[in-house]
Amino acid sequence: MVTRHTAHPSRPSSSPGPPRDADVADGEGTARVRLLVERHRVDGDREALSRAIVLAELDRLDRPFDERADPTHLTASAVVVGNRGVVLHLHRRLHRWLQPGGHLEPGESPEEAMTRECLEETGLAVAHPPDGPCLVHVDVHRAARGHVHLDLRYLVTAPDEDPAPAPGESRDVAWFTWDEAEALADVALAGALQSARRLIDAPGRPCHRSEMRGDAMTEPFDTLMQVQEHDIALDQLRHRIDALPERSELGRVRERLASLTAASAAVQAQIEDLSGRQRSLEEQIATTARRRHEIEQRMESGQVSSSRDLQAMDHEVQQLGTRMGHLEEEELVLLEEQEPLDVVLAEHRAIEVDLTDDAIRLEAAVAEAVAEIEASIAVATAERGALASGLPGDLAERYEFLRSRLGGIGAARLMGDHCDGCHLSLSSVEVERIRRLPSDEFTTCPECDRILVH
Repeated sequence: MVTRHTAHPSRPSSSPGPPRDADVADGEGTARVRLLVERHRVDGDREALSRAIVLAELDRLDRPFDERADPTHLTASAVVVGNRGVVLHLHRRLHRWLQPGGHLEPGESPEEAMTRECLEETGLAVAHPPDGPCLVHVDVHRAARGHVHLDLRYLVTAPDEDPAPAPGESRDVAWFTWDEAEALADVALAGALQSARRLIDAPGRPCHRSEMRGDAMTEPFDTLMQVQEHDIALDQLRHRIDALPERSELGRVRERLASLTAASAAVQAQIEDLSGRQRSLEEQIATTARRRHEIEQRMESGQVSSSRDLQAMDHEVQQLGTRMGHLEEEELVLLEEQEPLDVVLAEHRAIEVDLTDDAIRLEAAVAEAVAEIEASIAVATAERGALASGLPGDLAERYEFLRSRLGGIGAARLMGDHCDGCHLSLSSVEVERIRRLPSDEFTTCPECDRILVH
């Protein structure tokens, strides 16, 4: 069930926003946006194609910020996040839940346009991460009046307030949990939400959840959540070591090598059997040839004068010749049988050389990747240890117990009416009770028993 917080009448507001870019309409502004898009790391084929189109259009368009100059132009929108989740509004014409955003006014930078649109469409004064504007997604899509929007999506935070859209804007504006927002989103928005969610869940990033909150969490629960996030990151890093694609490929190469080695051994055994039989035949042929030669020498020597003896010797010579012919034919058959086996064995050995080279290369790649991940683990472990040392003993003990029992997650946030650990809804009475607790009071989720940070 989707939980919505109904918008209330608009309040006077002001938008601090980033510094105005006086050169946004000229080449300097275009160059700045191009650099921003070039440096952005895309996720998936759709966004990769969108970025390529944006860069190509920036080269083509004289005034990419002006919607009146060309049907194809830049727009700016925002993934608005906060303690309650994500803010979306129901577009009045498209009847879809979308992120706030729109066209640039003359002289505006994309960041300024996005901030203004957020204020107009949600009534919330959004803020950039501490390190400055964070481009989280790029998308190209068709819009009304034959326009093509080159949309730059930024990640911003909003205070823990109910939306209050300006007059004339859609009144359907609401906070949604991440899961609810992704379930409602179309393909153009889903990628932005997924990228934003991964970004704020990645420890050490400037857009991390702890930096994007609208209000500061109270110690020691802020520290506890940082410890939990480090533990999740450490679990993921350890899983990466086991799940390295190079490791899987190395396993497949080793399996092929083992199979090929067994097959080569079987072929080699057949060749050795044939070779042994050939040696036996060669010895028999040699013995027969020596016997025939000895008899022929005696017949030619004149030492045998009896015609009867000569006839017997001649008969034996003929028999020996016949036997030699049979033996040579057998040897030829064995040679013909061995020839294709030699070819197969040579092919196997060539493949074995290639597979061995692949195995050596993959072993080096695995070792390098493991070393890199282990270095990250060492850093994260040290950071985690420093953070955990600041936790009260009873809280740390309870967290470690729950983490070991509940699949690595011992603490979770209350997101709207959901526990972010078990993703189950709490009753409104329970949510109200938890929100009324003192900020430093310890509580747990009634559904999963995890420490619940509110």
